[in-house]
Amino acid sequence: MNISLTNVWLFYVIGYGILWLAMILENKKRGVPVEGKKFYEHSGKKVAYMFGYVQMIAILAVTLFIPLGSGWPMWMGFAMIIIGVAINCAAIIEFLRSPGGLLEKGIYRFSRNPMYVGGLIFMIGLNFIGLHAKPANYLFVIITMFWITITNWNVKQEKAFLEKKYTKAFIRYKSTVSKYIGRISNHK
Repeated sequence: MNISLTNVWLFYVIGYGILWLAMILENKKRGVPVEGKKFYEHSGKKVAYMFGYVQMIAILAVTLFIPLGSGWPMWMGFAMIIIGVAINCAAIIEFLRSPGGLLEKGIYRFSRNPMYVGGLIFMIGLNFIGLHAKPANYLFVIITMFWITITNWNVKQEKAFLEKKYTKAFIRYKSTVSKYIGRISNHK
């Protein structure tokens, strides 16, 4: 197993690099971070950072050794990576347009957590572009499952934070928009 520019790590770094750059630009323009201090006070900054950085380092370490695959899985993976990054960028753009408060417009009409949806599509795409039946791939699938678990924990923390901060507005919002994908029909 060799580390090269044709391994999955490069696409992981490029994808996350685009997202970090978009968040940095958004934070500068708005003057308010996408991930504000009050959320970390609510969920525990050390725990949130620890899980975030541990999983990022684990993903990078494993993808260093996974070469690009071939055929339709690789091309499907590239498409998923592009879609995942695009969904994240659409969510960040919505932050740019918003003066603050609870986001309910744009992509947030279809998902309360579009950045996590985009992240999941991105991660599945990374798994596909390096699809091989090798130990590093199995480890990457396990790390992706860990990422999903941590992401779900983050979603629960954010939900509790938003319920506390926006009370009735958030309760109304979550009754019409799904946690991950889709609008909820209100049948009375």
